[in-house]
Amino acid sequence: MLKYIQSVLKVDRINYYPASYTIQYIIFKIDLQEIIFPLILYYNLFFLINVYQKQFNRAIYIMKNNIIKFSDILDIIPTFNILLNLIKDYINLPFFVIEL
Repeated sequence: MLKYIQSVLKVDRINYYPASYTIQYIIFKIDLQEIIFPLILYYNLFFLINVYQKQFNRAIYIMKNNIIKFSDILDIIPTFNILLNLIKDYINLPFFVIEL
């Protein structure tokens, strides 16, 4: 699956560690900024886990505001994608709805 993602996006690097049976999938900062994040925003994709949503919002905020210093980051960061709070909001997402 990682090879397929790599072939489609044409970014990143895959490192194999046969001794420990692990694979490391690396996406570089420039690829995140110029390819991955714009695709996420363009297609209105979002993360289902709150921690990942907050990390994504922080990364987009830092990118859009050209922040260099950690002290310049606000305590409250604006939301750039959907934040779901209730269980029924998750259940009603189109890809979870089952039509009989």
